[in-house]
Amino acid sequence: MIYLLRRGSCRLALATAVLAAAACGKSTRDQTTAEPRSEPGAPGAPVPASVEHPPARPPEKAASRGPEHAVYSLVDNRLSAHLTRGGGLVVAAGSAGFAKYVRFANVMKGGKKSWELRQAEGEVKVARIAGKTGTIYVPLSAAQAGRSKIRLRAFTPGGTTLSLRVNDGKDINTKLAAGWATVELSVPPGQLKEGENALQLFTRSSGAEVAWLQIGAAAPVGDDGATAFYDPAQRALTLPEGGQMSWYVAVPDKARLTGDLSDGACTVAVTATAED
Repeated sequence: MIYLLRRGSCRLALATAVLAAAACGKSTRDQTTAEPRSEPGAPGAPVPASVEHPPARPPEKAASRGPEHAVYSLVDNRLSAHLTRGGGLVVAAGSAGFAKYVRFANVMKGGKKSWELRQAEGEVKVARIAGKTGTIYVPLSAAQAGRSKIRLRAFTPGGTTLSLRVNDGKDINTKLAAGWATVELSVPPGQLKEGENALQLFTRSSGAEVAWLQIGAAAPVGDDGATAFYDPAQRALTLPEGGQMSWYVAVPDKARLTGDLSDGACTVAVTATAED
């Protein structure tokens, strides 16, 4: 797994972040990226336009590394990344990347879909629970599992009762007020575990819409969920201070992680961990 962790208090954009391998082909400057896609904005607020900020310090130009070619673009594969905010996993339900947390039934054989993806509530992208039950599967670190807190922001037209079941444990119940509501649920110690966890959501009335979930955080996010991770105008990844993006990637031998920073005053820590 590869982790990018933002440090510092300035705005950061990462463009053309790639795993590169030595080769006799084109350099990374010849690589192109896929067409940009818009990501969800803050629940209950308009999606802000991209604003270009001048760098506090121009970034230093790296020395030439010789011929190489890109084998995996973090920018192009941004929807595969897992977001960390405040130390917890943040699931942006309105993003197309939400699909990686969902298991899809075979509707051709009578299966029923549990989520309607890429829906909108006003200007906010959400995932709508198709009926009264929706399940997601999320990977957690040991530290995240140990904090035993789950926060979520949801919209319901008339309010409803929400129940959360973690890994077949007992239901945890709360109320969702009409309109937008952010709730925090305390999970009994030991129910969340390191690795994959099943989170089942049950509502008394149908049509509940989820903007985001934050799981196992040390510090809560605001109502916008800090879900933004891509700047389409700059075609770059964006990380808030202390934010993190993680990818599960097969790294080739002798590969390098390269990228362009928008501001020389910003720093990014990179950590790679092996599966074993």
